[in-house]
Amino acid sequence: MLIEADERIRDAASNVDYVAAILLAGAVAYIVFPILEEDGVIPVREVMAKLDNLFEGRLPGSKKTNASDFLVSYNALKHTGGRGRGAASENLEVEMCLYSEAVSIMEDTLMDAAQLRPGDETRQRFKLRIQHLLTSDLYSFD
Repeated sequence: MLIEADERIRDAASNVDYVAAILLAGAVAYIVFPILEEDGVIPVREVMAKLDNLFEGRLPGSKKTNASDFLVSYNALKHTGGRGRGAASENLEVEMCLYSEAVSIMEDTLMDAAQLRPGDETRQRFKLRIQHLLTSDLYSFD
């Protein structure tokens, strides 16, 4: 799905390609999260959430940033209503730069995927298949 998302971003013919890339990369993120947690690895988005809470000085009991807050574009395209989004019928339009959101979600998902521990053959194949994305000129890992 990440390779398909990358191809959609690079060869986009319309905004629908960016939407597809966001949805594909977001789906992979939610697949990778629990695997990382099983391995005792903290997902990148979890680290970002903890840092945001620390730097913002959020007090215990206050609303805190969590990892899913860094998947806002994915969730906005996937869900309507609820969780602070208002009524479903009033939440049918979202405004975002689809290109930058697609690249951003790919960067974060690739950083998480790169943390997967090579173990069984399936994980090893996955890591080899995304290796070219990790060194790509489109995503900024410098």
